[in-house]
Amino acid sequence: MPINPNLNINYTTAQKTAVQTSLTDSKTGIEGVIVDPLNLSDEERQSTPSVDEQREQYVNDAIVNLADIYPGFVGMGCTAARAKKLWEFRNTNMQMLAIVDDIRDRLIDSSINAENICLQFTEDMRDLAQRNLKRNVAGADVVWDRLKGLHTVTTNPVSEPA
Repeated sequence: MPINPNLNINYTTAQKTAVQTSLTDSKTGIEGVIVDPLNLSDEERQSTPSVDEQREQYVNDAIVNLADIYPGFVGMGCTAARAKKLWEFRNTNMQMLAIVDDIRDRLIDSSINAENICLQFTEDMRDLAQRNLKRNVAGADVVWDRLKGLHTVTTNPVSEPA
């Protein structure tokens, strides 16, 4: 959906509290399962082989169907029971990630839309103040002084540690 120029929304206090509580409870629930979080580096995420769309059917077949029928072909690195448990964990995570992705997309897109409208509001206010500076309209000087740097581009103001 494109930018909505008429966006006019906000959470009620009850909605905000309910959503934040639900998200916090979800995080706590996940932390109860994944006690020691993994913190893979970007390099590890890129270099660790995983299941993609092409491999998924084979991995599923091996774990769900073949391991019980042909236990003699189960390797020493992982038991069939452990593989089944981890596969179910992975599949549950994939379902939860789809929900999280949907929530994240909705939050990001609506925030971008809201920010765009708020930026336009600020730009309009800045422009009106600038136009009214020479007319001695009350407050124009204050508004202009506070907003004149809106479009000033600066380099990273944070200096790197020595």
